[in-house]
Amino acid sequence: MLEAIGRHVLQALKRSSDILGLLALLVSSRLSIAHSSRRLVFYKLYRLQIYYTGIQGFYVTAIVSILIGSLLVFRLPAISPAEQTVTVFSELFVVVIIRELAPIMCALIAIVRSGTAVTAKIGYLKMSGEFEIAKTLGIDPVHLFLVPVFFAFPISMLMMLIYFLFFSMTAAFITLWLQDTGIGAALLIDNILERVQLYEILVIVIKCVSSGLVIGLYAIHYGSTVEARLAMVARGMSLATTRALVLVLFINIMISILAYQ
Repeated sequence: MLEAIGRHVLQALKRSSDILGLLALLVSSRLSIAHSSRRLVFYKLYRLQIYYTGIQGFYVTAIVSILIGSLLVFRLPAISPAEQTVTVFSELFVVVIIRELAPIMCALIAIVRSGTAVTAKIGYLKMSGEFEIAKTLGIDPVHLFLVPVFFAFPISMLMMLIYFLFFSMTAAFITLWLQDTGIGAALLIDNILERVQLYEILVIVIKCVSSGLVIGLYAIHYGSTVEARLAMVARGMSLATTRALVLVLFINIMISILAYQ
């Protein structure tokens, strides 16, 4: 038993060392785009990844945020009188949705939609020998295949956060207005916006950027370490998804504890 525990600990330490080494490699490779031709290639692939993750994720993010915003406000008029409901809901919306739920839900969508896709894509590129072909042509495969993906995830997460906040607030406004309970929907939105301070925005931006870096890093790591078997791609996708999810949740919780204690 002790031997098995020790083996798992050593594997975890090796995996952590590999991921940190990959992070250092990606950051250092980012400096290589100073050359004009490399910069053009980088930004083309970078914009393409933002399109796949941040722009194409618009619909899913909008639907999820609308459902959450509507559900949260739907039962509130029955809880308390109108004036108290506005105050309670405003505080609840800021704490639950803006502080906590929005960054986590955006991260979940990014993991499911794009993290798995990136892991699979990089895994197939490695299996098909594209990395070796790039090296033969004198092209750095890290700069070509990995760096644009890694740096596109944080920006895409911020885009998804904007979608989520906009549509959740819009859904709350419309739901309250349709219920016609006498509670001013515009007053509700004003109260929410008054409670959103610059500090709140900074915290959720840090959460989203951190989550985006983690998702991109894990997707790249498990995609690039796929062995030459098709079944290993599916396994890499599963490992990247579950471990990125756990780490993203941990990071979000720790940031909340440090920021709001």
